[in-house]
Amino acid sequence: MSDSIDRHWPSQCVVISEFDGSDAAAVDRLSAFAVSIAPLRFVAVTGRMCDEVRSGLKLAGLANLSILELDINLGIGAALRCGLMQTHDPYVALVEVDAAVPARYITSALRELIEQPALDGIVFRRRLQRRLGPTPPPLDRLAAACGNLVARTWFGLAVRDVNSPLRVFRRSALGPLFEKLRLYNHGFYTDLLYNAKRARCRIEQRDLPWTVRAARPGIGKIAVATLFTLAGLRLYYSFARTFPIVEFLGARYALPAKRSYKIAIFCARDPLSPKAGGSEVYLYEQAKCWVAAGCSVVWIAERFGGSKTQEVLDGIHIVRRGKGLLVFARAALWHIFESHRDYEFIIDNMNGFPFFTPLYSWKPKVCLIHHLHAAHFREELPRWLAELAVAIETRLVPLVYAKTRFVTVSESTKGEIEAHGITKLPVLLVHNGVPETLVPGRKAPDPTILYLGRVRRYKQLRKLIDSFAQVKRAVPASKLVIAGAGDDLNDLRTYAEQQGVADVTFTGRVDEATKIRLMQEAWVFGMPSKLEGWGIVVVEAAACGTPTVAYDVNGLRDCIIDGYTGYLARDDAEFAERLRALLSADDLRARLSAGARDWSQQFSWARTAERTLAAIRLAQPWRAVFEPDLAGVWKLRVRDGARGAMTDADLPFAPSREESRLLGARDVTVTEFLSVSGSASESATAANSD
Repeated sequence: MSDSIDRHWPSQCVVISEFDGSDAAAVDRLSAFAVSIAPLRFVAVTGRMCDEVRSGLKLAGLANLSILELDINLGIGAALRCGLMQTHDPYVALVEVDAAVPARYITSALRELIEQPALDGIVFRRRLQRRLGPTPPPLDRLAAACGNLVARTWFGLAVRDVNSPLRVFRRSALGPLFEKLRLYNHGFYTDLLYNAKRARCRIEQRDLPWTVRAARPGIGKIAVATLFTLAGLRLYYSFARTFPIVEFLGARYALPAKRSYKIAIFCARDPLSPKAGGSEVYLYEQAKCWVAAGCSVVWIAERFGGSKTQEVLDGIHIVRRGKGLLVFARAALWHIFESHRDYEFIIDNMNGFPFFTPLYSWKPKVCLIHHLHAAHFREELPRWLAELAVAIETRLVPLVYAKTRFVTVSESTKGEIEAHGITKLPVLLVHNGVPETLVPGRKAPDPTILYLGRVRRYKQLRKLIDSFAQVKRAVPASKLVIAGAGDDLNDLRTYAEQQGVADVTFTGRVDEATKIRLMQEAWVFGMPSKLEGWGIVVVEAAACGTPTVAYDVNGLRDCIIDGYTGYLARDDAEFAERLRALLSADDLRARLSAGARDWSQQFSWARTAERTLAAIRLAQPWRAVFEPDLAGVWKLRVRDGARGAMTDADLPFAPSREESRLLGARDVTVTEFLSVSGSASESATAANSD
């Protein structure tokens, strides 16, 4: 029988595989396998791909192959989740492309499932057949033997090959198992088979010849698996299934399954500080979600004029110690002598300087960074102090935080962190959310440009005033509102007076109600900043139906879709011209306003809070194995993205609405849908037809 599937075979099966997006050789393996299984649908899932792999896949031009590029590589379990979300084919094949599985075995499994309706799945077990090819390395066979022994000993599975590179299921049987699979996919195939056993699914085994894998297992994993097996490690559940029980060396231990956590936020400013900005809003909105879900949150910050040493804000316990740079030392002393370490996780906010928590705390932690500050330091600090600050950020921080997981808010900042080698672990991307209170409202009667945020030198508000002066000559009735406080406010007022620019209003710091009103009334949001991690106010303005004109710089290019939610200017002249065009053309402004509002709907603080908590849990893998996930504690805002029994709550979401539409859904979790078969419209049509 030929390895190629019959061309008349009905496309009832989707083949899902995970592959290494940084491996250029993966292109050849994917292409060869996609050709062999045509006309079956093939979905390959990967973490961020290198340019060589991406270009190679585009050149391949395979009609039945689609690539889903995730923002974070969650493993085979994530591949299954994404693949199931993109199709409703009645049969699903899980394949490891590295193992070079012959296509005829998929064909035979499909025929058997179609002919036997009572059969839920077929799991293949590898059998050594020397006459069919080269003998697999002994290390591969040893790893497989240890893994199978662990699975049978720990979970009592009858399956002889847990790590087989091929298994085929009936979708109706696989769907109910989806929500039971672990978020972080530890022993994913074991989880799948164990839950199938509990659900009394009928699964049979068939033989598959051994092949040489492209990726080989590590000796460390083999040693750990062998040790666990020899020690008799087994996992049980209590009668009510509320907590797991582990048996080790003949003794049983109950592990209480926590549903809430104690979190410590190390952030120089708290939400009530006069200097609070986007970074504090980012943490505050998530902290409220965590408290609502039953978590305990303590926030250590600096003192300011009229502040209390301790207070509670929306269930968040705020502790203030020290002023200015002293807060970093006082926070360490608080952790060592006052806190009694009465928390489980640490969020270390790096807003210029981190708290260097790895030096005095062994607790699991993540470091939050909105953007690197090298350019900001050199502009606003004396030269000697600026160079010292840059050295701390680019040399000392990578030394201390090399093994700490980083979380950031934009693709641009993520690239900067990776380029500077600040951490050796993958950088997680967790976007800002948008409050549900931000909705479109009545626009001001006169053309109004709004800036809302910190008034600092690096925000380049003088450029906004200069551009407004040009706009006013073309649109005499236009007005400029600058809302916010900062150390450049008085100098900025003086500058506007010296330039003789009329109709410029400085409101100073505004409350939340006033902020919403200003964003609703504004015709255009002007953002002249040259350095942003993620323009949180830009997305908030978009939620109010207000498009933004900004410079094409890091952070802002991540939260603005040029020509759809606003404009990205390349120079000062284009910045002024874009402002004038939006104030003058009603139809253009209406189109961008609708696009901005529509695009902003994929962001919610509930989803952001859940993803940050998932990032924290990654620092303690045993929690992902033994504790129930918090997914679903917060009701996520999903408009029409739900598909079958699956939900996209656990996965990254699209950074732009244009990319989302390629999947035919408004709320999706994939950062890029790359169809190598043709145009974007064809991809959208195929996705919608599913």
